[in-house]
Amino acid sequence: MRAHELLNETSKNELYHVTHTKHVPSIQKNGLHQMGADSNWVQQGSGERYGAGEIYMFTNKEDANRWAGRMDWDFNQTLGSGEISIITFGGLADHKFEKDEGDPMSQAGQQGDWLKTYEPVPPQNIVKVETYNPKKLNEKASRGRPIVCVDIQPEYSGMNDGDEDGTFENAIRFVNDSRAPCLMFVNAEQEGLTSDTIADVQMYWEDSGFESKNWNRVEIFDKGYGYLRAWMDIGIKEGHIISIIREMYKQKINDSRELFGGDEDKIEKFLTPVAQSINTEPQYLVDDPLIVGWAAIDQLKRYNNCYLIGGGRNECLKEVALLMNAFNIKYKMINELIYG
Repeated sequence: MRAHELLNETSKNELYHVTHTKHVPSIQKNGLHQMGADSNWVQQGSGERYGAGEIYMFTNKEDANRWAGRMDWDFNQTLGSGEISIITFGGLADHKFEKDEGDPMSQAGQQGDWLKTYEPVPPQNIVKVETYNPKKLNEKASRGRPIVCVDIQPEYSGMNDGDEDGTFENAIRFVNDSRAPCLMFVNAEQEGLTSDTIADVQMYWEDSGFESKNWNRVEIFDKGYGYLRAWMDIGIKEGHIISIIREMYKQKINDSRELFGGDEDKIEKFLTPVAQSINTEPQYLVDDPLIVGWAAIDQLKRYNNCYLIGGGRNECLKEVALLMNAFNIKYKMINELIYG
């Protein structure tokens, strides 16, 4: 398959390769060539050696940034060491590539295609070279835009398994360097859903470089399990969930079982189109309701036009995004600061 068949409009016909900075001079002189041995990487979950020396590239810059962050953390135990670089290539529309689907766990949440090739890539196609520097993200923070941060806490960081995701420390630094207020959702022991306490989360943040003086602009909210997930996980479309949330808010209730004063016949009739969209009975949705009481809408509205960071991308973070969408609360996701 040729690259032009995989590139989309957002890629600007550019591809991105992540490498150790020490290899850049050789690549600028000789281009990219297939390695003579397996890669240094192992697949997440299986632990098997990744690939057979192919050349890997990304169609999306944000995916390249996330991979660079992972490399920096794994090889240098820091972010922004200067030892990792991203090389942008252009003019490869007719180069032969295959989609790289060898590590689906690492590729969860990808923004574009991950590609591999066995053919050399000449140095003439290099557009630019950038040293990976996550501190550039903090230039955004200086604008003072408020931040909504979801589940940046020890339980989900991987630290308990000795495999901490560098996204967490990067997100904490981003909030620390901002002058803006931050609404911080966590799953804490108060709701009995993780072993983390609020104090544990705060200690984790401070150990990761968060200055204690900045807690005065952070609101911490223990949301527990987000009760939109039941419907999300069975494939109900976002538009249906949003319309039900809006109706609940209109009726001033937090639990979909309380719609129409709890009249089950009216509730089932109301939910029938939603149930039919996933080939189930409305009673199933009555028994497994939407619950939105874990977040005060007026509180979220104060964070209109915020940055949204944290995770998991298709789990708790998505719940918060859905709730914000339901009330037209604007936000911008920073993909480099989203995990999962």
